[in-house]
Amino acid sequence: MNDEVEMTLNLKDLLYRILKKWRSIILGAIIVALLLGGFRFASGIRLLLDEESMEEAQAAYEITLGDYEATGERLRTTISNLRSDLEYQQWYNESSVLMQIDPDEKWESSFTIYVDAKYQIDPALSYQNTDRTYRLVSAYSSFLQSGEVYLSLLDALDYVDELVLLREIYSVSADAGSASLTVRVTGKSEEDVIRFRDAVKDLLAKEHAVLEKTIGDHGYGILQESVYSVVDRNLDNQQKANLLKVTDYSNQLGETQQQLEDWNEEEEPKPEYGLKYTIKQTIKMIILGGFGGVILMLVVYAVIYICSNTMKVDDDWRAVGMPVLGHIYRDQEKKFLWKLDRWLDRLFLGTGVRTTETSCRLTAGNLSAILREKGLKEGVLTGDVQENFSRKIGELMNQAETDVRFMMAGNVLSDPQAAHSMEDAREVILLAEAGRSVIGDVAQELTLLKAWGKEILGVVVVD
Repeated sequence: MNDEVEMTLNLKDLLYRILKKWRSIILGAIIVALLLGGFRFASGIRLLLDEESMEEAQAAYEITLGDYEATGERLRTTISNLRSDLEYQQWYNESSVLMQIDPDEKWESSFTIYVDAKYQIDPALSYQNTDRTYRLVSAYSSFLQSGEVYLSLLDALDYVDELVLLREIYSVSADAGSASLTVRVTGKSEEDVIRFRDAVKDLLAKEHAVLEKTIGDHGYGILQESVYSVVDRNLDNQQKANLLKVTDYSNQLGETQQQLEDWNEEEEPKPEYGLKYTIKQTIKMIILGGFGGVILMLVVYAVIYICSNTMKVDDDWRAVGMPVLGHIYRDQEKKFLWKLDRWLDRLFLGTGVRTTETSCRLTAGNLSAILREKGLKEGVLTGDVQENFSRKIGELMNQAETDVRFMMAGNVLSDPQAAHSMEDAREVILLAEAGRSVIGDVAQELTLLKAWGKEILGVVVVD
């Protein structure tokens, strides 16, 4: 055996030995929690005593609260607007004549109105009569686009009931230079546009009588009257865009509603100053410090366990060819919550005997059988266990009802009398302590014992 032997990591033993330190872990956690909590409380008190810092904290809180409330109001306003937009778009898509027209068969009707003001120039007269053509064209144009005409058309047409929808399928353009007006109407079918056109012509005829009385004698004629269907790709794109708007508004509404729900779930900003806030933060820091302290202590003990160059479990001895002949357990003091220690022992080590006296007697019986097999009446134990406890082990083992006598020879590395004590012994038993016996020291012990011609039967582990 040498001090460079690579020991195996036993996770079960690691967990057991860390949990057995639960009192130290809790104490360390309390210390960390009190340190962090005290620091946080002291920082809060300093802020309370600083008037300028308090004013800055209050101003920052008011800004934060204002931003929080403004976000909620903005989301609610956006939702209201999106709902209005969505409802209007749905209504428009269902009610608009343009949305119901087949783009591959869009029907239109147009006709041109020529206004005759009956104006003539008489070369014999030095003063000519006024030309009323411009006034008449303007009057007809205003009439055909007046509210009176729109209302009359809404009454006459059963497939459109809103002014905004009527304006999409009805247009009037005037040209005073040519004394003409052009009227264009759109519909789903030939019958619809003819009925629409005829309704406009009827209103035009009635207005003609009115304008003759108000402006003067004149006439008008209908030119270039036509009814036709066209393929309108622009209308197709427009219909698709209007349908897509419903989806867009719905998606935006859903996203904004989710944002509002998330905003409602957020806690309203609280003032980050004042005694109450300081106490809350101190308590929070104590709790966090407690958890952090537990984790810190667990990590520290795990690192110590892993990095310690000691023999820890039976597998470590077996790995170097040293059989484990027995275990001797120290009596555990009944400390605070000592039953928890017993529970951990039962959980990880089973329900076997755990007292020093009983484990010594049991080990003495096992060793006696081994020594008798070799024809020996005396067993010599040597190792680095503390002298007082080593002496106690020898006394308890010799009290066992066996025909073998046990002698504690001390530690060959630190006790000058150890070599003399085992001078007559041919076989010796190593006594080592789990988690404390350093690999290098054990290696030196074994080297010396072999150099003295001693046969090492195995090891008894103190735990």
